[in-house]
Amino acid sequence: MAIGVLLRSLMATSIDGTTTVHYVQDHHVLHNADFVRGAVALRNGFTIEPGANAIMGSQITVAGGIDFRVSGELELERDVIFDSHVTLSSGGYIVSDGKNIHLSGDLVIPANQVLHVKGDMVIDGGGNTLEFASHAQLFLDNQTSVTLRNITIKIADSMSGAPAISLCSPLTSLTLDNATIVLGDDWVINRGSLFFHNDVVFSGNHALVYSSPSLSCVMAQSTVLFDHGTTFSYAPSSARDDLITLADDSAALIMNGSSLQTTFTGMHLTCGQLFFDRAGAIVNDFSKTITVTFSNAPSAVACSPDGRYVAVGSATVSTQLRVYECESASLTLIAHVSVGSVVKSISWSFDGQYIACGTAGGDVYVYYWNGNGLVLKDSNNRASSVNAVTWSSDGRHLAAGCSTSNQELIIYTFNGETLTQLLTQDADGEIFSIAWSSCGRYLAIGSDALANQLRVFIFDGSSLAIGPSTSILSHVYAVSWSPDCSYLLVGSDDVQGALRMYEFSIAQIQLAQSLYDDGRTVYAAAFSRDGNFVAVGSSKSAEQLELFSHSNGFLRTLAHPINMLNSTKALAWSMDSQVLVTADDTKTLIVWQPINTPLRDDRSLLIRDSYDNFPVVFPAWRVDWNMSGEYLAASMVHAALGNPAGHIFLYAYDDQAQTISLRDEVRFSSSGENYGVYALRWSPDGQTLVTAGIWPDETMTGFIDSRHDVRVYQRNGDQLEPLTSFGFRDMWNSPQYVRDTIPAVNGLSWSPDGAYLAVTGIFPIRFPGEPESLINQNVRVYAFDPLALPENMFTLVAHVRFMEGEYLFPADCAWSHTGDYIAVTGRAGDGSPRPFKIYQFNRVLNTLTEVNSFISAAISMGAVSWSYDDRFIAFVQGTTLYIYEYDKVGNVLTHRKTVSGSFSCARWDGEGLWLATVGSDSYARLYEFYSADYSLREHASLQLPAAVQDIAWRYDNAVFAVAQNTPLAGGAGAVLIIDRFVKLDPANIDMSSTLRIDAGIDDEAQGVDVCMLGDTQVCVRGNVSYR
Repeated sequence: MAIGVLLRSLMATSIDGTTTVHYVQDHHVLHNADFVRGAVALRNGFTIEPGANAIMGSQITVAGGIDFRVSGELELERDVIFDSHVTLSSGGYIVSDGKNIHLSGDLVIPANQVLHVKGDMVIDGGGNTLEFASHAQLFLDNQTSVTLRNITIKIADSMSGAPAISLCSPLTSLTLDNATIVLGDDWVINRGSLFFHNDVVFSGNHALVYSSPSLSCVMAQSTVLFDHGTTFSYAPSSARDDLITLADDSAALIMNGSSLQTTFTGMHLTCGQLFFDRAGAIVNDFSKTITVTFSNAPSAVACSPDGRYVAVGSATVSTQLRVYECESASLTLIAHVSVGSVVKSISWSFDGQYIACGTAGGDVYVYYWNGNGLVLKDSNNRASSVNAVTWSSDGRHLAAGCSTSNQELIIYTFNGETLTQLLTQDADGEIFSIAWSSCGRYLAIGSDALANQLRVFIFDGSSLAIGPSTSILSHVYAVSWSPDCSYLLVGSDDVQGALRMYEFSIAQIQLAQSLYDDGRTVYAAAFSRDGNFVAVGSSKSAEQLELFSHSNGFLRTLAHPINMLNSTKALAWSMDSQVLVTADDTKTLIVWQPINTPLRDDRSLLIRDSYDNFPVVFPAWRVDWNMSGEYLAASMVHAALGNPAGHIFLYAYDDQAQTISLRDEVRFSSSGENYGVYALRWSPDGQTLVTAGIWPDETMTGFIDSRHDVRVYQRNGDQLEPLTSFGFRDMWNSPQYVRDTIPAVNGLSWSPDGAYLAVTGIFPIRFPGEPESLINQNVRVYAFDPLALPENMFTLVAHVRFMEGEYLFPADCAWSHTGDYIAVTGRAGDGSPRPFKIYQFNRVLNTLTEVNSFISAAISMGAVSWSYDDRFIAFVQGTTLYIYEYDKVGNVLTHRKTVSGSFSCARWDGEGLWLATVGSDSYARLYEFYSADYSLREHASLQLPAAVQDIAWRYDNAVFAVAQNTPLAGGAGAVLIIDRFVKLDPANIDMSSTLRIDAGIDDEAQGVDVCMLGDTQVCVRGNVSYR
């Protein structure tokens, strides 16, 4: 009886509607509405016809080749087992409502094919491998949940805009359960959520880049391990630092010889376990631009999701829809078709397989793109111009906007073969633009209606409901959603603000920002797919293209507007935000690659190395690189009484490893409370190191006199050897309290040729036979002769008094790159506050002449630095950074920029494009300076363990060293090497990035357990805090 029940269950229905057991040895073809149920053995695979839907409910393992013919759909009626000989020859669609696929062997998704999954499904690998051939995709449709369990996933040639496993919307999720992912290329999560169960391991030599605005989680009792050579990059498209969570204290994230990165958004962990063991590093890249001139002006453009191709429509009646390849330095025409009238709009489906275009003749066309040619799938005529077309994120629906007097909005369904009109909607005016939100729920339209020109409709898959709207009182030519569906970007011809940002909720559309009230028309405006950038095309003369950064509904200028010579009418981003295509009325198409991917995000600073040989309470004070960048010198001050300490340290720098190692140090046998080196500078040839400070009363071999406060060393290999010395302050006659508490010299600067040394300070020495007034000659120039006897190497040749009055002294000095001028900052009198002066040095007459100065409310100023071309001078005072422009021909000093903050030092890099600053707030900051409009934009910031006193650029402008003047307990790295990760990316981003780790308040509080294993280096794109 039991056998009979089993047979009846097996043979309930089969492949032909009968109860016959079928053992099909031939390859079987399934037509629309065909089914396979019960005791049917497909031993040689099957094919589903294009656009057809077939139902699979076989209780017997499926074997052989499976061909979906790109658009065929397989609906799972029960769990299906693929045997070890199953192969796929094309992409297609699998639909499931809780039914699963079990693999008995390895399965390969073929190259350049896309396999869609819709619904809820588990793919259980049974320990086997799911392999992605070159540019293959597993595409998870909208409102889909897929679990990959007990499986190894091999990814090769995955594009960031078209990743191997692609989650198409915020309502899509992927669960990895007992999975190993072998990264043969970067895997970028642009949308949707990830869930990690049990043990998940990432191996290979590439990165998992999390760019989604949705929440993801490492579940309880689960571990995610990034193995040696891999990278986990947190780069979300929304300004949230908490999108990756560890479910509880049993969840763990392990970085084993890998790199953890965050972008400017930051990353915040509140519980779980975080392990680091020997982290790796990331290398930067930069961009290229392709410009092509057409015989006819392009009217519409679209990028393929992977950024490899550009679709272009013509503005002339006679011509075509064209597809170009843009991987090389030029555009190569791959395919073209004639559409019979002007192309008004183009949209590329998210899976990269279909291109829709709308024409002035009222036609909607859908073409299949196979990488080599365009194949027409279907078309529909609306009898009026189709101004806009856009795909839903899963490619199942297409929206079109027309110029008719009613039913301007049309929604189609698409099955890979056929367009079917689903519904129409009146928009009360001509539609110029349509945008479908990434979640697929909202459609925004821009029109010329008399009111409510910006409208949002709510789509449930079969019908439209009216959502919020707002009146702009103009033509709305462009609308674009942010990836998290929180903001709408709108371009129009409104004279009160042609570019607007709106905050969106289901209840209302609220204005967040308005730009361009100068009468221009914004024809095109779009968020990048990661939401971090906005491109705008307009009619503004000489400013037809502009790029912005975006954060929380606020736009900041990313670069100076670009003169396109004529109006920019169309633009489009690639899915990975690496490519921007623009088209203008001058018949020019430009492919821009102006920004970095999340993996190549250079808006950050990274601590490369530190050295903590400084005693706990002893601060580092000055740092300087020699010319070759092979050696770094640092000084220390405030030695504790009775505790001998080194005051000068020589480090060697390993260019490959980007680390420093101590090679020599100068120590004293006794010390005083304020003894130490307060100034040091290498000569231009990198062989001579001049130092100045408060020294102990002891004999030092190699110096002229132990009381000299300026001591000079020469480098012999890895050793510092005394060379000579001279006195700046009268150490013989100065009161003891002055000698022991106030440093005489606080500024040193070599002339560019190394022939002269400028020295500034307080209480300078009066030489025998000179008047007593010379004691105030506190800006001095010494000639340097390295071939002379030690006592004659430095000769005072020029001197001036910085300011009349007691205790009015210089603080720092800097020689211009031409060698003609010396800029000096310091403390000036309250009655005549001139804390900044420029002196001209005459080498023939050996004179210093004050040529410029200015009055400032800031009576005391600090570090000063010239730009490489001597055009700009930067200096700091307390909480303020100043930039002045100096015209040497007219001898005019003009204030250009003031920045409030907390600054102790500011130094230009060798190119004059960047200013690095440090201050008492423990931050190192990198600013980019635009000489065209004198704007200074914070490019990156990094919170350091303690307050910082000094900064020095290496010759290659890639790294700089800083000296902390308040080290933490245990030393905490008093000298730090910082990598700026920059290649001229003109970003203006809020750099408040942090990896925040909450440790919990007590034993019962939730927190993150952090374990550093081995020689650990954690790559964090931003700041780090642990609390």
